[in-house]
Amino acid sequence: MSRSPSRVKLRGSPRKLLSLNAPADNLSKPLLRMAKFYLGDVCLPPVASVRDVFDYGRELNDRGIPVLLSEERFLRQVTWCMLQLQGPDAQSELHVALLRIAALTLAIIEDEDLSIPEGYAVGDRENLEALALRFHQEWLQNEQTLGAASATHALGFQSSSELDLNAERILQPDSDEPLRKAFAQGAIFLRQGEGIFAQHEDPARRSAHEVRLATARERLRLLLGRLLAVPAAQDHKVVRAQLVRRELRHVEIDALGAKRITEAEQAQQTKRLLRWTEADLGEELTQENKALLAAQLQEVASGEADEDSGEDWLFGMD
Repeated sequence: MSRSPSRVKLRGSPRKLLSLNAPADNLSKPLLRMAKFYLGDVCLPPVASVRDVFDYGRELNDRGIPVLLSEERFLRQVTWCMLQLQGPDAQSELHVALLRIAALTLAIIEDEDLSIPEGYAVGDRENLEALALRFHQEWLQNEQTLGAASATHALGFQSSSELDLNAERILQPDSDEPLRKAFAQGAIFLRQGEGIFAQHEDPARRSAHEVRLATARERLRLLLGRLLAVPAAQDHKVVRAQLVRRELRHVEIDALGAKRITEAEQAQQTKRLLRWTEADLGEELTQENKALLAAQLQEVASGEADEDSGEDWLFGMD
């Protein structure tokens, strides 16, 4: 689902976009499917008000992130609905649900893999509010499911070495490859990040990287919880494969404290950081990383995906 390189401007008021002549809703189902790729609030931009939505949108614009007309239209619909809620309604469940779906939309705009293509819309205000409430309820249910999985498996770690102990205890002979991959590569990325973090001398950089490492650990915990909560035999093959690929990419970026850039640029950044780590910390810390990096670079160069893109699953199913 590629994006247009140019930005677009929306013409027409949000009220007209939510008129009685609005098109039928063909967006709710694929949007809920896309939401399954985001496992917790740590995966979404922090949005607590309409102003936060506008501020983050400006940030995306400043970073040169292209926005499709369909995405901008939908985001304006969401913010317009939020602005209609006054008094007690401004703190209602519906308002919270609209904030969360606004955050989801911003995350999709920022996402390299996902988008809202032209021709897809939610329709009228009633459809939008129903979608927001359903998404909010499913989000809360998913949080409970992931929390229960983490508690059941005592899934907790503050370092790569603690993650290794979790893997030794949790992995079984019949554990599927995506779960093993999440544990193994997640531990590698945390070790990389911990090695770089240990070399920081500037307090500001050290503090900022500490936050990113915490984010990497939380994203990895949520990913492992998701894989444990839904066994491979009960999971959708494309969802499981894409979740692992996507979340490990984010874990790597956050663990290294790298900029949130494109996948190809990230591969170059990773290579540079590993050279720096090897020079300062020794060969032994990067042997396993080199093989992983080579595979990543080959994948980026060939342009091949781990599994199907998932586009048919998101937009081609009723």
